[in-house]
Amino acid sequence: MAQEGWFLIRGSSLAVGFPGRSVPTTIPASHPSYSEILLALEVEDYARVEQLVDPVRSLSVEFGEGSRVVIREGQLYFDGARVNSRLTKAIMRMVLRGESVAKFVRLLENIMENPDSRAIGELYGFIEANQLPVTADGQVLAYKVTRSDGYDLHSGTVHYPLGAVVEMPRDEVDPDPERTCSRGLHACSMRYLADSGFGGQQARCVLVKIHPRDFVAVPRDYNESKARVCRMQVVGEFIEGERGELARFDERIRKSLEAFGESVRLMGDADMREFLGFERKAGLDFSHLPGVGAEVMFAREGRARRGLVCGHVAPDESIAGALRRCRQSVASAVADAAEALGIDPEDDYVAYAADPVDGRERSVKSRLLVLDRVCRHGDAFDGEEQAGLIPLDEDSDDPDAFLGCPWYQGVVHVVDAEMVDVLDD
Repeated sequence: MAQEGWFLIRGSSLAVGFPGRSVPTTIPASHPSYSEILLALEVEDYARVEQLVDPVRSLSVEFGEGSRVVIREGQLYFDGARVNSRLTKAIMRMVLRGESVAKFVRLLENIMENPDSRAIGELYGFIEANQLPVTADGQVLAYKVTRSDGYDLHSGTVHYPLGAVVEMPRDEVDPDPERTCSRGLHACSMRYLADSGFGGQQARCVLVKIHPRDFVAVPRDYNESKARVCRMQVVGEFIEGERGELARFDERIRKSLEAFGESVRLMGDADMREFLGFERKAGLDFSHLPGVGAEVMFAREGRARRGLVCGHVAPDESIAGALRRCRQSVASAVADAAEALGIDPEDDYVAYAADPVDGRERSVKSRLLVLDRVCRHGDAFDGEEQAGLIPLDEDSDDPDAFLGCPWYQGVVHVVDAEMVDVLDD
C-alpha cells in the first residue's frame, strides 16, 4: 500500500512526507515559497509542493519541433544524452525566471557542433565572463581592431573588409590556451581592447560574427578575454571618434541586440552610428584628409621628404594628445618601416620620436601625423653617438652592414594637409 502524504510544522521549519517516500523533507520557514507551500499542503497538492520546494528538479520543458534540446525532471538532454555545464544551468535558471531562452538553446546546439570537447565545456564561460552578445541564431558577436585599410595589425596580410568571411584551416590554428600569441584568427571582448591598449580614437574596430563550432582556443592571458578561431564574418565596423566611444558602442550593441534579428545585417560606420544613435563630432571627422597608410611627399628643412600618414590631429587637440590617441597606428607604421630595412621589431631596438615641437601646442585645424621615411641606425644605441638621419632610398646604407644589434628610430612630423602631395600606389 502506497504511503500517504503528511506534514508537520515544528517551530521555524516544516517536515513534509511525500506520497511514496519513506524519508521526509525539511523545509525552513525562510524558504522563499514557504507561504505558497503551506497553502498547497492544506489542499493536499503534493505535486505542487514538490515543484515549489525544488523547482529545478521538477522542471520539464520541450523546446519545439526540431529542437535537439529537452529538459526532463530537472535534467537537460541534448540528442538524448544528459549535459551538465554552465550553459545548461543558465538555461534552466532563465526558464524558471520566465525568460526567453530560444537563442541560448540555439547557442547550445551550435556549441555541440564544435569538435573539441574542451571548447564545448569552456566556451560559454568565455562568452558569459566577457558579456559577449549572442545573436538570435545562437552565434557570438566579438570585436577586432584592424589597420585603417582593413588589414590585421600583426602581419598586415589578412584583410577584414565589411561583409567578408575570413577563414583558415582549423588544424592550422593553435589549440593550446597556454600559448597566448600564436597562429589563428583573433577576436576579443571590449574588455580586452581596454586592457591591452588596442583601439583608441580613429581606430577601426570591426564587429565579427562567429559560429560556436569555429572557436578553437581561449588563451589564458588578459583574463581569457580573447579567442583564436578558424572562421568569422565581418558584419559591422566602427571608427572611434572621441575617447570612450568603443565602450559605449559595446553597451548599445548588447542593448539593441534584438533589433538585429535572426541575421545581423552589414553596417559600415555611418549605418552603425545611425542604428545605435551615435553622432560623429565634426572636429573628429578626417574623411577629407589623406587616410592612415597613405604615402605622401612633404617639405621639411628646405628639402622634399617621403612619408607615411600614421594619424591625424583634430582642431583644438594637443600634439601630445594626438600622438597618444594614434599610438597604435603610429607604432604599426614604425614597425613596417623597420621591417622594410630588415630590422626585426621583436629582437632589435625600434622606436619613434616626434618632431621637436611643443606637445602642449593645440592645433587650430585638422593636420596630419606623418612618419618620415628616414631612419637612424647603428651598431649601438648610445646617446649622442647615434648615426645620423639616412634617407630610405636606393642610396641608403644597408643597416645589416653595421656590426652588433641594428636599431631604428622613426620621426613623426605634424604637417598641414595642404602641404602634402599624395603619391599614387
